[in-house]
Amino acid sequence: MFPGDSNTYLQNIEAEWMGANFGIPRYCTIERKPMHGVLVVDRESGTRNCQKVVALDEDHAGVAKPCSSNDDSYVALRVAEEANPVLRTENTTRDYRSYQPVDCNHTNSGVLDASVPLNPSLYERVTGAPAAHYENSDHTKGETGPTVVSYQSNTAKVQYGFNGEDAGLGCRGGHTTIVVTFPIERKVPVQ
Repeated sequence: MFPGDSNTYLQNIEAEWMGANFGIPRYCTIERKPMHGVLVVDRESGTRNCQKVVALDEDHAGVAKPCSSNDDSYVALRVAEEANPVLRTENTTRDYRSYQPVDCNHTNSGVLDASVPLNPSLYERVTGAPAAHYENSDHTKGETGPTVVSYQSNTAKVQYGFNGEDAGLGCRGGHTTIVVTFPIERKVPVQ
């Protein structure tokens, strides 16, 4: 191996890494003590394109193979890992619910805005069209919809309509719950 500026192979790998734009933070350490008279990772080669650089009072072996969890190189790695946990993708759903009453011989219809919260710390995002259905309907008839007519991010417009039972059947009024289910992707730390 040659120093970074003299090694076209390493320069090419570095250019490809930067061009891939993985979004993975690069933390680097450099050693302050020479090993067998040679400073293996000096400031010039140990700080290229790094978001954070930690200078350690160790030689190359001490940085690469710490003897205990109290060594500076181990502590630096643990701090960087805690600041940037490894995440895995998890798919889930989140429901919006709207209770809707209806009187006897009346109609309840309209368009409602259904919205679910997203947790930015988990990088949550809606991954597709939400679906809508009625749930726990009682003393209703003539249901139409619910139909998602449009959606953007975590909000959907839902068209619905249903009637209350006829008064002559001893109707006390009816109700249903409109449920809108959003497919959600989130990033959670690997345990």
